[in-house]
Amino acid sequence: MFTRDGRHGRSRRSREARDFAPGGEQPGARFFPQTGHTLREAFLVYWERSDGQDLFGSPLSEELKMATADGARRVVQYFERAVFAYYPEDGSVRLEPLGLAALIRARLQASTAAQQIR
Repeated sequence: MFTRDGRHGRSRRSREARDFAPGGEQPGARFFPQTGHTLREAFLVYWERSDGQDLFGSPLSEELKMATADGARRVVQYFERAVFAYYPEDGSVRLEPLGLAALIRARLQASTAAQQIR
């Protein structure tokens, strides 16, 4: 679990997560001094329309490209309680399932011997 100051809690997912370098104040972006990150463009509009502070929390990263749940590489941004993904096909912002990548990775790395019935 991520904390408000951007540090990681004790969950396995958060231990595997990368540390995100802080951003800085930028024109046309909303800066969050408590986490050192910004929100801009489509993510900012989605966050504001969805009562973002209460629902998603503050941003914990800047925008970055990574694989999403559907396997495509997309622009994403991490928040305290959500991960946003930008879908350029239709210009939408969608929520990514939290913990999906960690769950899949853990299942793939699990020993098959531990799963055998004795």
